[in-house]
Amino acid sequence: DSKTTVAVNATGVTAITGTAADFATLVAAASAMPATITLKPDFTATVSGFISVAEVNAIAAKTTGVVTATITDTAAATLAGLTGTGNAYSVTVTGTASAADLNTIDSKTTVAVNATGVTAITGTAADFATLVAAASAKSSLSRPWSASPSPPRSFGPQSHSHRPPRWCP
Repeated sequence: DSKTTVAVNATGVTAITGTAADFATLVAAASAMPATITLKPDFTATVSGFISVAEVNAIAAKTTGVVTATITDTAAATLAGLTGTGNAYSVTVTGTASAADLNTIDSKTTVAVNATGVTAITGTAADFATLVAAASAKSSLSRPWSASPSPPRSFGPQSHSHRPPRWCP
């Protein structure tokens, strides 16, 4: 693009590989008015190195093809902001997370979400049910908890000599 004053027609390019910085330059050129590069609407993108949620979302906005990238952000609330679906994002979640955010992150990538660094999970019973189903049935989440196959049958009165049932979060 920097070698010519004529717009570059890259509509025949089906796959693009580069660093986050390379893609930032490409996205800026394709988004310029007028665009200095025209891209194929379904090119695949492979980002070498690491990239932020905001940067990868800019790439995903330019293609319906699969974007493959390793995301630097680790907060669940930030990662839940990933756009598009069917992309191959390598994601690691750390700290406290809501089950709803983990479900959203899981829906954005075809790669297993590494949630082993999550220290606490909050959410509704429905969000937890979805999360456990995703981690168990699809094996799409590396989960930091263990789930029993069924909850205890009774939560009856507890005397002081008995311990209450324990759940593994």
